[in-house]
Amino acid sequence: MADFKDYRMKEAKCPRCGRVMDGATNCTGDGAPSAGDFTVCFYCATILRFGFALQLEMPARADFEELMRQPPETLLTLGKIQHLVRARARERAGRN
Repeated sequence: MADFKDYRMKEAKCPRCGRVMDGATNCTGDGAPSAGDFTVCFYCATILRFGFALQLEMPARADFEELMRQPPETLLTLGKIQHLVRARARERAGRN
């Protein structure tokens, strides 16, 4: 199993659900998050993109087109993370 690296970051609000996050986990490489990287909201499972100064942004259509040109593992990893976040939300809500 891969070793994941956790990073603390300036608080950033999810533009979809409004929850605040202050960390990120790199699941695909060694580096800290940077502008242009994709991420998943830990609360609502929305695919987001880090903008300038690492604020969270809703990806534009062009961003999703770029995502589709990434190695397949990138999209698979984002999908797996979404699944895990949604499963955690169901557990917390008592609906398995």
